[in-house]
Amino acid sequence: MSNHQTDVDMSQLYRELEDIDDPRLCVARVQERMRKFKEAGREVPDDLVRTERRFQTECMLQSQGR
Repeated sequence: MSNHQTDVDMSQLYRELEDIDDPRLCVARVQERMRKFKEAGREVPDDLVRTERRFQTECMLQSQGR
């Protein structure tokens, strides 16, 4: 997969995440994408790792009623 294709795929993922109201679903989508990078033997982009953390934090805050 070329860097250009990766950029396009990542842009599409971020657009999809904007339309999802449930952060748990966002975490699942991000983790799925991370798994694909790992399976392809590629390094997971830092932006994707940060995005996962952000949505995990949102999940935690929701579960605490904040």
